[in-house]
Amino acid sequence: MPVNTQLVIGTVFAFILIVFFMIAYFFSSNNPGQSNILRVLASVLAGSTGAFLTGGVVIEISGPVSPGTNWAISAAGGAALFVLVWITWHHKLKAAFKCTIPQGSNFNRAVDIIAAIAGKSAQSSGFSESELDQKLAREINIDTKTPRLALENLGRFFPNNSIPNYSVSDSSTGWVITKNNS
Repeated sequence: MPVNTQLVIGTVFAFILIVFFMIAYFFSSNNPGQSNILRVLASVLAGSTGAFLTGGVVIEISGPVSPGTNWAISAAGGAALFVLVWITWHHKLKAAFKCTIPQGSNFNRAVDIIAAIAGKSAQSSGFSESELDQKLAREINIDTKTPRLALENLGRFFPNNSIPNYSVSDSSTGWVITKNNS
């Protein structure tokens, strides 16, 4: 293939890679499956770009697996860039749900705050009044992927295991927080 054609193809792949990362950055969701797809596509695009633009990229990685056993990866050109991106890709999902629960809020109020921010309702079932009235000793900032995950982990912020184990289930209007029978 003539050098000019190879340069044009490599430049096109590089442009696609840049556009791809811009779109992935600004329009990404918090789906772990999407992160894996981004990893594959980024690796393929980096490898394709490298295959056309580079002349001599070589990567060799090795290390011990167990005593007397080693592993090794060796690649050149575009394959080397594919392997490099594949191994180093650690796309951290950004938190989609954030809220602050004020100090002194009881468990019932904290549940209501999370549900209200999510635009849903939440009902508690099986808890005693004293359990629902347990208060936070300090303000807490919740930073999770989903409001449901925030509800599932809310009890651990209350002092001295005062909130018993519970489960969160979906209802037609929101969530039901049910005390687990131990």
